[in-house]
Amino acid sequence: FGSWGQGNAPDLTTLAGVMALFDSKGGAVLGWTHYLAFDLFIGMWIARDADQKGFSRIVQLPFLFLTLMVGPIGLLTWLIVRDRRSREQAKAAAKAK
Repeated sequence: FGSWGQGNAPDLTTLAGVMALFDSKGGAVLGWTHYLAFDLFIGMWIARDADQKGFSRIVQLPFLFLTLMVGPIGLLTWLIVRDRRSREQAKAAAKAK
């Protein structure tokens, strides 16, 4: 991580500090690994959750693609759709009684 070991680590509470982290090869690898881990973990969770709730793979595809490309937005859209479907099913079950 360059010269950070000598007491001049970037301040990660500022945008400039975070940008400085990605200026080094080590920082870029660290960030890239973090993003990949998030995307893969969340994508796997979305796929399993969707399977349990009866969503087809074709329906899952846009959410998984969004998660791969823009992680948190894919997760947020899945959670919105998941919640709406759950509410619709609860209303239908209440009407059936």
